Amino acid sequence: MDLFKHRILWTPLILFGFIFLVDKVFQIDYVKDRTLLFKKVEPDLYSSRQDLLNIMIQNSKKSDKKIGVILGSSRSAEFDTLEIGRLLQNTDTYNFSVPMGGIAHAYYYATKILNSNIRPAFFMVEADRVNFGQPSLSFAIDYGFDPSFVLKNTNLLNPDNLQNGGFRPDEADTYFLKESFALYRYPVDFANIIQNYKPLPALPSDKTKKANHLEFRWANRKLQQISNQEHLGAIPNPLKIEATDEQLQKDAELVKGRVFGDGSTSKTQLLFFKRLLDIAQKNEIPILFYKPVVSYQFQKIIQETDAGFQQSVIQ
Repeated sequence: MDLFKHRILWTPLILFGFIFLVDKVFQIDYVKDRTLLFKKVEPDLYSSRQDLLNIMIQNSKKSDKKIGVILGSSRSAEFDTLEIGRLLQNTDTYNFSVPMGGIAHAYYYATKILNSNIRPAFFMVEADRVNFGQPSLSFAIDYGFDPSFVLKNTNLLNPDNLQNGGFRPDEADTYFLKESFALYRYPVDFANIIQNYKPLPALPSDKTKKANHLEFRWANRKLQQISNQEHLGAIPNPLKIEATDEQLQKDAELVKGRVFGDGSTSKTQLLFFKRLLDIAQKNEIPILFYKPVVSYQFQKIIQETDAGFQQSVIQ
């Protein structure tokens, strides 16, 4: 009877608990795979980098080859250890590039590698205006960090502290909300579910097999596993697209907002850039920063956004 009298107090708690439990359902891989749009491969690619690190650790125990590390975005995704091996003898080069990979994500994996008692022969880090922007940091906040890293690198009172600062309070808040609530990180759109289950045209060789768009996710996941095992990372790209100048111009204009955001550089990324330099120096690891190749249409947009950035920050 007392519980009934005070239901105004416990009913919200029960309701919150129920919502929390329902949210946990959407963190189950089986459910997440079928509610995310089939073309949304970024979560898989980010999580595959932990798999690649595990491969690196296992290989380092069995081989005395030197280890090189590439850290960048999808623009560096096709660097291949087999090609690099022809130039750098007795060296395995692991490519940890991810979609929209920024400097913060590069620092994150550099520290994970060093904490695994591996001392690379070199770091090769993609660094241009895109890698220092807020959008590339947002991608890593969505898919790329673990809670201990964010906690260790968050100083609410002084986020610019070079020793223990890093993430702004709103960035840390966003990370932990998305870490706690699946529907905040992966909002459910029923249109995406419908798209996932749309049937694919049957192959002439097997008209009895019924496949849907989810086959794209499974195939891409398998390709990434093969790429990790045989090519030590990178991002598989089975599509060979030849674009006209007009198409490249349209593409550059379309991605401008997505990769630059409001056009400002991220203070968080700049701080992690300094830390990346610091750990490379302390561990006596050569570090090469390079400017990735882009279309001249997109290069023009970079120049218009912040022409002096490459000279003032990178150099």
